[in-house]
Amino acid sequence: MNKWNGSEMKKILFLILVAAMTAGHVLAGERGTGLSWKVEGVRLDAKRGTEMTWTINIQDVENRGRPKTTGFWFRVNRWISLGECYVDKEMFFGTRWKPIEDRANIVLRFSDGSTLQAELIEETVCVVKRPATGLDFGTWSNQWKVTGGTGRYAGATGIAEGSGAFDELWSDRYSDSASYDGSYRIYFD
Repeated sequence: MNKWNGSEMKKILFLILVAAMTAGHVLAGERGTGLSWKVEGVRLDAKRGTEMTWTINIQDVENRGRPKTTGFWFRVNRWISLGECYVDKEMFFGTRWKPIEDRANIVLRFSDGSTLQAELIEETVCVVKRPATGLDFGTWSNQWKVTGGTGRYAGATGIAEGSGAFDELWSDRYSDSASYDGSYRIYFD
């Protein structure tokens, strides 16, 4: 069974969650579902201590139609194993992890000034370590509670769900980089 320390997990989840909520292409959703994002990119993160507080402030300047995400994240770095998982159509065996006691709140701000507010419900990752390199790859999923909005999303509530894959490109004792892809969808109540 793979063992992950808190530092390795926080870097991957931070990479995926923040990047996924801010990157991608915002599309009009199907009736009753709201928005969807296609996400892909590469992130670079600095490694930090065992407890972490992040201020989130990311804007994709290449496409003004995408939302800017701001917010706050606190991670205690306590994790529980949810058992075995498989990546790439069950070709690779890994371990599914879930952080506990994380708190995060974000605001998605769109180009017309409309906003959506959300708070983290849960997240999980399925992590596989490459024996030859020691670098990780796997899948991610998370869920956010939409708690309100302004402008065209005034009073909005619902759930935002995201899922995808990640691949750690390199890692040293100070920083790391990983690529990611996937999608997000918001289901309005």
